Amino acid sequence: MIDAQGYQKQRYDQTHGKADKFKLGEIVLVRTEFVSNGRKKSISPRFSQLAKVVGKSPGNIYKIRLGPKSYSWINMERIKKYSLDVEEK
Repeated sequence: MIDAQGYQKQRYDQTHGKADKFKLGEIVLVRTEFVSNGRKKSISPRFSQLAKVVGKSPGNIYKIRLGPKSYSWINMERIKKYSLDVEEK
């Protein structure tokens, strides 16, 4: 039983991100959760919006600046680091 529990913890830790994954001021991509009517989810981009990390709360939630005066608290599982390689693919 303990071996199975250790294995499950190891797998969980591999697939889930670290708590301090993003630094303040870093540019990230935000995952699209909803698709407009008339569009197919399968062919729409998974990450569609650039944003900047401006804060962090305890846990895995980051304050993201989406626009000049627009902020949102987003779970770290919905964002990923932005790099130029991501856009070229």
